[in-house]
Amino acid sequence: MGFKPATNAAVRTTTAITMFNAGIKSNVLANSAEVTVNHRVMAGDTIESVLEHDIAAINDDRIKVEVVEGVEASPISDPHTAAFREVERSVKQTFEGVLTAPGLMIAATDTKHYLELSHNVYRFQPILLEPSDLPRFHGIDERISTHNLIKMAHFYYRLIKNAQSLNSPQGSA
Repeated sequence: MGFKPATNAAVRTTTAITMFNAGIKSNVLANSAEVTVNHRVMAGDTIESVLEHDIAAINDDRIKVEVVEGVEASPISDPHTAAFREVERSVKQTFEGVLTAPGLMIAATDTKHYLELSHNVYRFQPILLEPSDLPRFHGIDERISTHNLIKMAHFYYRLIKNAQSLNSPQGSA
């Protein structure tokens, strides 16, 4: 998975230089530079361990490194719960022949707002992606197809209906 661009971010903490500022003229060497690096921290890594890695990789005491803002990796949610089974059931009802398995959601989500409400926060994107969709994430022409929008609405409808059983006397959490 690490050798394919589409799945590489699912197996490691990612690094992206998002801003770089230096110099004032094309024919004058810059006397300072500032770089903003964005990391998506994978479960098992910490902001501190990523910072230590960056400092070791730079290996130059003249370079100042600081964390401007950071969010630790979300905890791994338990796939052996009644709630996960309802996600699985909703997937089967919406996407014929698709299996459900735990994995890593590499996108930044609203998860951080729900972590204090539940031990398990399942991040799920109920759409079918084609290789041509991947370059559009956070890029030019970012969108999903009408077909995916309809499937997504159907999935969430099924999930809400199915999750009702979790609060009924017959359901279990």
